Amino acid sequence: MKIKRLAKVSSTNEVARDEKPGTIIVAREQARGKGRFGRVWESGKGGLWMSLVVVPSRPVQEYTMLAALAVRGALGSGFSVKWPNDVLYKGKKVCGILSEAVFSGNKPEKVIVGIGVNVNNVISSSLNAVSLRQIRKKEVPVDVAMQHILGAFTALLELSSEQLLERYKEQCSTLGKDIRAATLSGDVVGKAVDITPEGELVVQTTRGKKVLQEGDVSIL
Repeated sequence: MKIKRLAKVSSTNEVARDEKPGTIIVAREQARGKGRFGRVWESGKGGLWMSLVVVPSRPVQEYTMLAALAVRGALGSGFSVKWPNDVLYKGKKVCGILSEAVFSGNKPEKVIVGIGVNVNNVISSSLNAVSLRQIRKKEVPVDVAMQHILGAFTALLELSSEQLLERYKEQCSTLGKDIRAATLSGDVVGKAVDITPEGELVVQTTRGKKVLQEGDVSIL
């Protein structure tokens, strides 16, 4: 893939919308980095802020799973995947992922896989987040982290949908936990018991099973 390096952008996902598949947008800084539901993602200098533009050869939600597993695999032991789109270290956020489809009519024309990793950037103390620099007590080369993640992502593309889902479940720290999920339609409390092939979280509540397409999960 062709890498385009930029100094400062609104968000790499926004820039990537105008790029052809096979392109990676990497920025030193994002002015308006975003997470799910349009939330602000702090993304100052020193972090890894990139978006991959790919031809959708598999369902869109699988790219979020692929990216999460790639980051977790590249960073090594001690890191875990949190449903639906984060990578954590000891319960603190290290990486967030935002996959978005660009449609031509009813058909996805391309998928933008946004990956933001706290590498050496300064993080506000008000956030439940941590950087690789804080974890490892030293500077981490951003380009080295990027190459490891891209290598892991490429290798994971060889997995079938079934293999990918199984691998994701193995690495997902949300499963088996009692959780509260804040969703657009209200809070859901129960035990996270499964993830569907569509990437949805299955929660066993006192009133039966709930299948969540989205939600902010906290462990109880």
